[in-house]
Amino acid sequence: MKAIVKLKTIVIFGAMALSAALAYGYASPHQNSYRVNAGQTVTIDEPDLCQKVTNSGSKDIFIPTATANEWSAFRANKPADITLSSCAGGSYHQTVRENQTASLSCPSGTISSWSSVYGANTPCGGRPCGSCAYGATSCTVTYNNTNCGDHCYGYEKNGDLDITCSASGGARTVCCSAEEDSSCTVTCPSGVITQIKYVKYGASDGCGNESSCDSAAGSNCSRSPTSCIGRSSCSWNFNNGRCGDTCYGWVKTGYLTVVCQ
Repeated sequence: MKAIVKLKTIVIFGAMALSAALAYGYASPHQNSYRVNAGQTVTIDEPDLCQKVTNSGSKDIFIPTATANEWSAFRANKPADITLSSCAGGSYHQTVRENQTASLSCPSGTISSWSSVYGANTPCGGRPCGSCAYGATSCTVTYNNTNCGDHCYGYEKNGDLDITCSASGGARTVCCSAEEDSSCTVTCPSGVITQIKYVKYGASDGCGNESSCDSAAGSNCSRSPTSCIGRSSCSWNFNNGRCGDTCYGWVKTGYLTVVCQ
């Protein structure tokens, strides 16, 4: 009987704690506190605001974040040797198994570059699968043979999703792709093209020259659209004459990746 009463008490207390958390606006898991040692930078990713906290002092500090009010009060009354900066920026990675979905989000800012590969864990190597939207705050890709193709029959394949986040309005990577003897166009959402990052050309399988929008893998095209620097958009035609026949007999895909700012 005592065990039952104790169990009920635990359940009731847990429910009350959850209700209190929701009342303070924390519907998702979070930490009640953080410790930032002297000379250390810690990312505090709480639901209402993500901040990087740098302690340039000589003493460790304790930061309470059990409630939104505690976290807000610390930011408003932080010690002089504590600096706060946006979480925008940084790279994030997730690996999932075949028939699972990967999902990544920027703590703040937006996606400035990404890579999505299926089957990198197999003897056949990985191949691009899915896509993320530049300027979005999150990206989700489901990895299976239907969406990505069964390029390595008989092997269970993993999906690898990577994103890089940047502050809104900062440098942004933009990419387009086209099949052999076709053109694609990149357009900056704002600003102009400041860098030609990648011009890649290769087969989707067969020669190991496959690439993706933001991958250094694959074969470099022997020519590059340098005249696009300073423009808001750029078109490029991919063919064997410009890029070389990196995989004879296979239809190849070209990727043009630029940086806009």
